[in-house]
Amino acid sequence: MLSLALLPSLSLGAGGLPEPDLVLYGTIRDVSGGLNVRLSAGKLNWTFQHTVSGKSFTVAASLTNINDQFSYVVRIPCETQSTGFTASEGTLVLGNSYDRSHVSVDNHPATFLQIAQQTLTLTLTDRGRIERVDLQVSIGGSGLLPENWQLQYFGRTGVDPSADPDGDGMDNLGEFRTGTNPMDSNSVFEIEIAHDALGGPRLSWFSAAGIVYTLRRSQDLLTGYQDVAVNIAATPPLNNYQDRTAVGPGPYFYRVVAKPPGQ
Repeated sequence: MLSLALLPSLSLGAGGLPEPDLVLYGTIRDVSGGLNVRLSAGKLNWTFQHTVSGKSFTVAASLTNINDQFSYVVRIPCETQSTGFTASEGTLVLGNSYDRSHVSVDNHPATFLQIAQQTLTLTLTDRGRIERVDLQVSIGGSGLLPENWQLQYFGRTGVDPSADPDGDGMDNLGEFRTGTNPMDSNSVFEIEIAHDALGGPRLSWFSAAGIVYTLRRSQDLLTGYQDVAVNIAATPPLNNYQDRTAVGPGPYFYRVVAKPPGQ
């Protein structure tokens, strides 16, 4: 006995064949006034425009803090276009190219660290593609503190740079420059020194992404400090450095200067 099942007819033009999402992630850094601060708060708006048809759509996402490394992750639906079908709204079609150069953070235009990434080309085999795209933006701030930093920790702008709300002895401007949390007294920029380490004193200090450090040393506090090492890159959560140039009994006094790149 043969049984037949009647299937509903397909409506052509309803959409392409669904594919795994395109996943974009990366850092967004505020470079206002020569600063270089990774953002973890704010609104991201990203427009994707088909390079042939000119049709576009915009993706919105909130910035966040991902593993103390990245600022955002965005998932964009993808499809494969079949004969008689058109792509669904708000999707990317494999085998096509898109201009994605129009991106903003809190309505401030952002730029790509790698200019070549402004154009997105998806091949027919780019299913589930994961891509890192780093951006930078000049947001500016209220006084000396970037607005995003103020919003991230205080939920408002107009924060006093000289205030010390967590009572740890460092004002808000210092907390911003060193990458510490101004609302957490346990988040402190401090140095630990092992003077008895073989090969010279071994130093460690709190480290935050995007900050560069200068290590300075003095044998006599009245004569000031001299640079031992400059442009030391951050290695969160701690930086470690052994001063092999410190010979003799000392004493040795150290300072670590933290600053965003370019300052």
